[in-house]
Order: sequence, then C-alpha cells, then structure tokens
Amino acid sequence: MTNKSLLFLVVVLLWNLPLLHAQYNRNENKVWIFGARSGIDFSGAKPLTFTSGIGTTNGGSSASQEGGATLADANGKFLFHTEGTKVWDATNNLMPNGANILGFNGTISTPTYSTTQSAVICPVPDSAGQYFIFSLTDANNQAANVGKLFCNKVKMDLNGGRGDIDTSFPLRHVTIDQSLTEKMTLVAGTCITWLLVYSKDTTRFKAYQVTNEGLDPNPVISYVGNFPKTGYAAGTLKASPNGKLLANVQFRSNAGLDAGLELYDFDYETGIVSNARKLDSMVAYYAADFSQDNSKLYATEVKAAGAQVNQFDLSNPNGDSIRKSKYPMGPCGLTTDIRLAPDGKLYFARNRVPNMYSHGNRALASIENPNARGALAAYKDTAILLDTLTGIMIGLPNIAIVQSRDTGVTTAVVLDSNLCSIAEPIILSVPPASSHIMWHDGSQSDSIAVEELGTYYVYYRNQKNCAFSDTFKISVMDLPEWYITIEEMILRSSHSFDAYQWYKNGEMITGATSAQLHVDENATYMLRVTSGFCEDTSSYVVTNFNSIETINVSSSPVRIYPNPAKDHLRIEAPFALSVSLLDLAGKELLHLEQAQQNIDLKGIKEGLYVLRVQNKEHNFFYGGTLLKKD
Repeated sequence: MTNKSLLFLVVVLLWNLPLLHAQYNRNENKVWIFGARSGIDFSGAKPLTFTSGIGTTNGGSSASQEGGATLADANGKFLFHTEGTKVWDATNNLMPNGANILGFNGTISTPTYSTTQSAVICPVPDSAGQYFIFSLTDANNQAANVGKLFCNKVKMDLNGGRGDIDTSFPLRHVTIDQSLTEKMTLVAGTCITWLLVYSKDTTRFKAYQVTNEGLDPNPVISYVGNFPKTGYAAGTLKASPNGKLLANVQFRSNAGLDAGLELYDFDYETGIVSNARKLDSMVAYYAADFSQDNSKLYATEVKAAGAQVNQFDLSNPNGDSIRKSKYPMGPCGLTTDIRLAPDGKLYFARNRVPNMYSHGNRALASIENPNARGALAAYKDTAILLDTLTGIMIGLPNIAIVQSRDTGVTTAVVLDSNLCSIAEPIILSVPPASSHIMWHDGSQSDSIAVEELGTYYVYYRNQKNCAFSDTFKISVMDLPEWYITIEEMILRSSHSFDAYQWYKNGEMITGATSAQLHVDENATYMLRVTSGFCEDTSSYVVTNFNSIETINVSSSPVRIYPNPAKDHLRIEAPFALSVSLLDLAGKELLHLEQAQQNIDLKGIKEGLYVLRVQNKEHNFFYGGTLLKKD
C-alpha cells in the first residue's frame, strides 16, 4: 500500500463556551417585574415572589398592564425595569429622566401601557454598563402614533450608579419606525442581536440589527405569512431558545375572523424570516413560547368558555404534522402571556386567586417539563402564588438579550483535507477581511504555513468586528490494513472504501470501478482506493492464469509477516514454498525455492515491491505488495 495515512485538519471554534442563543436562563433574565407591583426572583433554588414597589397601588394602574422588560446584572441582581414609557431603578424609584422617555405630550400619558410587547432591553455593543431600551406604542393609540418604535439609552454610571436615561443620545424621542403591530422581540445571532418587529396590515417582518448607534436604519425585510393583511395588532412574537424558529400569534377578540398561530424559520445570520406554517386558525390566541430544547411550542388559546394552553410538537417540521399534534395542557387566564423561565418551566396566568385589582389575579400556572410530549409535560394549576398586594394583569416581561461582540461561534467544525501526508507545508488562514490577527507564534499575517503535526491557534475579528479564536489540530490516523485477494480468478479488495479504480500493467481499466475485478490474463493489476479525500493503492501480480487454482490467503494456513518489513520477512507454512520479490517494473530481485521461514532482506533497498509466493502443487498463490523499510 501507499499513502497509508490520512491527514485530518480539524478546526474548532472555542471562543464562547456558554450557549450562544439561549438567553432565558442567564442571570440577567432571573428577575421578573410585571403587572401590579409583582416580582419573582429566579436566582435561587426556587422562585421567590416579592412586592416590587414599582407603579401605584390603586385602580389597576401599574408599571405593566401588558408588556414590559426587566434587567438584572451578571450576578442576577435587579438593575432596572420599564414598561416602555417609564423607567424605574433598583430602588423602585423613577430614574431622574425616566418619567417620559418617549417625549409624548401630556395628552398621551401611557402610550405603551396596553402594548402586548411594549419594551425590550439589550446591551449597547462594546459599551459596558450601557443598555438600549426599545419601546413600542400600542395599536389603539391616536392614529398618528400607532405602532411607533423608539430607542433610549440607559447609562448605569449616572444617578449615583443607579442609572439614568442618556439625554444626549441622538435617537432619544425619535420615531424609528411606525405603523407596526404590538409585537417585538430580540433574537441572538452570531455576536449580533436582531430586533424583530411586525408591520400592521401586511405580512412584513422587519429585522433590525442592533448597533452601537441603536439600530441599522436598513432592516432585513421578509414578506411571509398566511394570515390576512388587515386588522391585526395584538399578540406576541417569540423566538425559540436556539434562535431558529419564530412563533407569531394573531390575536382578535372575534376569533371567527381568522385569528390564530403561525410558525416560521428564522436565519439568525441573515435576519431572513421564511417557511410560514399556519398551526391554528379560526381560534384566538394571545401568546406563545417554546420549550428550552426547541422541540415544543405552547400557546394560550383565548376562549370565553374557558381559555387553555395548547402544546404543539415540533419534532416533525411539516406543518400538517405539527397541527395534528395539538394537545390541550390545561386552563389558563382568559388573556395571558406565557414565558419560558430561567428554571426551564413555562409560566402563565391562571384566574384562580383574585387580587385587589378588578382585572388582576395572583396565581401563575406552569408547564413543569416543557420538553416532554403531551401529559408528560405536566400542567400545574397553581405553581406560583404572588404576594398579597400584587398580581399579574396580562403580560410578563420580555426576555433581554445579553451578548457582546466578544461572543463567537460555539460549534466544533471538522474540515476535510485532501492531503494524505504532510510532505508539503499546510496553509492555515483566517477568513477574508479579518482584523486584529494574532497567531500562536506572534504572527499577524492572514495565513501561515505549517510543516509539523500539532495544534495551532489564531485570534482575530471578523468583518462584523466579532472576536474569534480558532484552533487548528493536525493529526494523522492510519487507514485500515487491506490487501488484494484472488479466488476463482476474481481479484477483490479485503476492505470497503468510498471508491475504486483498477489498472492493468499501469493502464486504467475503463469501467472497472467496483471492489472486485475478473482476471482474464497474466498481468500486474493495481487497485486505487479512495477514502474521503485520501487515496491508497495495492498491486497483485498474476503469472500463471491458465494453470493455477488459487485460494484466499486470509483463509489459508500460510502466514507472511511483517509488512512493512525491515531486515527479515517471515513466512510460515506446513509445506514448501517458492518466493519471488519483484520491483514495480516487473524485474525479479530475489527468488528462493524451498524457502526458509526467514528471508533475508538486508540487501534490498527501501521501497515498495511485489511479493509472489506459491507452492509446488500450485494450489496456493499469493501476490501482493511488500513495503521494505531501512
């Protein structure tokens, strides 16, 4: 055989070890503030309720009737909360400039109070201690202010370290977009964050990339969906933990007008939404969210006779299969959000324990094991009972997406190489247009040449200024031992490979591309095999086509070893043999009759040779290659 060893080039991207996309269980998302002064802290072994002190205590006025957003720090300590119009700090007080962050006049005091997803929070890229708040006005506002998108910046070094609105931020009080529905969510991409919104009276998704300045003014637009283009406003838009799926809920108080639930694919690298699948229609839904393993979708169905949470199994991506998997888990509040919590459970309102507000209640139900199918997901009627003077109204806080540009790919990628030896230098390179390059040896060039096995690494930033660390592991793994056998004049490979090509006396045999070849005359036959991108060859010399009866050497009592050989070749057999050693041109270099068990090879130069062994009765014959090493 030749080229016996296959060289593997493995590139492992190692920079960010935690999950890139999943954000629901990060410490920054472990404090929830919502509804009427309600609070839940998920940083301990069990969720703990508390009274937030945010909002007022009378008449149903609160920080968040529907949407809102809360952020904790990297240790799970509460930083601030917003319902889109006002911002409260960790002391439950309004930030000095947090009373009217949208700049609306006095005639519209609560423009985000009734927005399904009124606010989201994410860090300012490459700016420690600074956060963007994206706010969305509701669709029932004054005609000129329907579905407006705003952006504010919070700087935590202001207000004695408790944070305040940056009044010098250029986008403050600027309408970024308008005529949107009440849907808004953040999705993590590869070291970038997308803000997704959904236009009113159309099937248009807009994916804005979050930048240092706020948002890229040119969103990625996708026209996709099966619902009518008019009349929709409320309902949630949620992304799966891995960022690959979107669930869009079309809410209407009159379910007969084709309300329902739709599922999409999302490309978190490009921002494109595609592959719309209508999962339920003619049924009103208010909210939906995914299980932590992305395999199930749960949605709150609105029914006057008794609302309920339904499960949809996403293991088969076909829309019809998903629709047929619909399973009612149990009752829920008439209109309620549903959210995946840091403890891996899904929570939603359950109208069982009223509070002091006419349209609020204190009970949260749960799905205890969301990854499981059907009843095994375990619906729990009252999983959390909120504090006495608090209550959920409709919404739960939106998830915060917390990542920086120093977040890279986490998946190991194996790259095939077409090299079967390291006889020539291997070129290792960073992607085009990379910057801040630093190799293991201090080199700052785009590529390096390596000539030895080992591990090499490089740090760099890509075109999006995302930091990466690539590790190149170069190692050799032997191909399996194999040889050519002959039986009834049919040559065969002793091992399976990806591809085959036979040659006779150095000439390729057209069409001979299987693992076996029928021999029709005396000649030197060679088989070239391919495994992946690596090739190997073995030869067999047929010298007495018309007279010999051959058997497979692997089933005979004859042993020939070692191969490769150095000074001696050992042949063990219960009968006398003749041995010939030929070079690849067919010249006989050694011939022994009545061969001894040990054949002296000291006079033979290093290289590849053809070995021919047979007994006098010609009922045993072996022809194959021998590798001689010094």
